[in-house]
Amino acid sequence: MSADLVPTTLRPEPPPGTHPFALSVARAMGTVVVTAHGRLDAATASRLDDTLSDLIDGQGNLTLDLDLYDADAVEFASLVVLVAWNAAVAGRGGVLSFADPNRSVIDALEDAGLGAAIILTRSRTLRSVPAAGRDRDPDERRRTSMADHPARLAGFDR
Repeated sequence: MSADLVPTTLRPEPPPGTHPFALSVARAMGTVVVTAHGRLDAATASRLDDTLSDLIDGQGNLTLDLDLYDADAVEFASLVVLVAWNAAVAGRGGVLSFADPNRSVIDALEDAGLGAAIILTRSRTLRSVPAAGRDRDPDERRRTSMADHPARLAGFDR
């Protein structure tokens, strides 16, 4: 047996501050919570679309929070998916909101016209301490926009 082994190609570690892409689904107080990790880009847009399609069209859920705390970025292909599902849910009398994104994700969502659907429920600097807004009525949180809370954006970048 030869000592010359062919090395296997290892998946490189993601850069600091990034996460591998993953989606998870949970239910909390009548709301479906979809948690996104990593980059929402062209490569992940179809999985995001399939997940939202199943939850909204397949299961009939009309109150959804997309938790973007661990989302590193949202690119055009995924923004198209989010805009379409936001409109579809709103057209059926429901709410699709985007929770706790970082500054670059906030900018992308606002540029896509989704700024009113952004909610902030926890601190970007100390994850275990909930923001005061978490204790409010969920419907009230959904009616607020980033413009209503400019002071909460201070130090919002990761």
